[in-house]
Amino acid sequence: MTTMPMPAAGTSTRHGTPWLEARDRARGLGAGRPTTTTRISIAEAAGLTLREPVRALLALPPHAASAMDGWVVAGDPPWSVGDPIDAGHEPDRTALPSGTARPICTGAPVPPGARGILRLENGEVVARGGRPELHRAPNARPDEPRPGEHIRPAGEEAAAGELLIARGSVLTPPRIALCAASGHDQLHVAMPPSVDLLVLGNELSSSGVPRPGAIRDIVSPSFPAMLAALGAAVQRIERCGEQAGECKTDHTDRNVRILDTGIEKQPVQYHYDACEADGNDLFKGEFCQHLFPSEKDVQCNDSEKKPVPDKHSFVERDQFS
Repeated sequence: MTTMPMPAAGTSTRHGTPWLEARDRARGLGAGRPTTTTRISIAEAAGLTLREPVRALLALPPHAASAMDGWVVAGDPPWSVGDPIDAGHEPDRTALPSGTARPICTGAPVPPGARGILRLENGEVVARGGRPELHRAPNARPDEPRPGEHIRPAGEEAAAGELLIARGSVLTPPRIALCAASGHDQLHVAMPPSVDLLVLGNELSSSGVPRPGAIRDIVSPSFPAMLAALGAAVQRIERCGEQAGECKTDHTDRNVRILDTGIEKQPVQYHYDACEADGNDLFKGEFCQHLFPSEKDVQCNDSEKKPVPDKHSFVERDQFS
C-alpha cells in the first residue's frame, strides 16, 4: 500500500515529491490495480471503458440503400413508375425491370438491377396513356443518374465482423450509437473505481457567504464532476474537522480515497492513519492548489518563465481502463 503526497505548483518539492514524479506514480498505481469487469446495457455504458473489442455483428449498412429521396430507376428513360419503397421495407429480392422506376426515400433498400437514384428535384412525372411516366427534369444532367449514383452499397461503412472499437476505448455517445447500429445490446466494460472524498478543514464553509475567518468549500461541489470525467464514481462526500473522532466515516472499501486538507496546517495524521488502515491507496495533499492554481501558476514558472505542467491532468483518463 502506497501513500503519495501531492506537491505544490510547478516543480516544488514542498511535500517531498516533484509533481511529475507524483503523477507518474499515481498512474502506475492505477495501472497495477485489478479491474472488475461487468456486462452492461449500452444505454448505461457512457463514460465507461471497454474490456473487449467491439466488432460489427452485421454489415453497415446491412443492405444497399438510397442516399437520396427520389426514384430508383433501371435502364434508360422514360421510366414507368411503380410502387414506392419506404425506409424499413424488407429488401426486395426481385430485380427492378429495365425501363421502370419506383419512388424511394433516403435509407430505403435498393432493389437489385437498379441503375441509380434520380433525385426528387431532378425528375418529373407525367401521365401517358393513363399511367405515370418518369422523365428527367430540364435541370437534370443528361446522364443522370450515373450507374450507382446515390446508392450506398451494403457494407460501405463496415463489413460484418470488422473491428469497430478497440479494447480500452472510452465509450462516448457516438461510439455507443455505433455499437447499437452494429447490433450490440450489451458490452463488457471495466467498472469505474469507487471514490470516497473526505474534505477536512475547520475553516471551510459549505454554503453562502463564508463567516468571518472562513472560506468556501470549493472541493465538494467540483470534485465529483472532475472525477466522473476521469472515469471514477464518487460514492460519498464527507466534511469533517481535523481532529480524531470528528470524522465519522466507517472507511468502507473503496478503490480510491481522497483527503483534501484545506489550507490549515494542523495535524491530520489521524485521518491518514484511519484510511491507510483499510489497505487502500491514499492520495493526500492540498488538492485545491493543484486543481485550482493561480493565474500566475498557469501562465509561467517564475524562475524559468516557461509554461508549467498542466496541473489539471494529475490523473490520466485511461488510468481507470
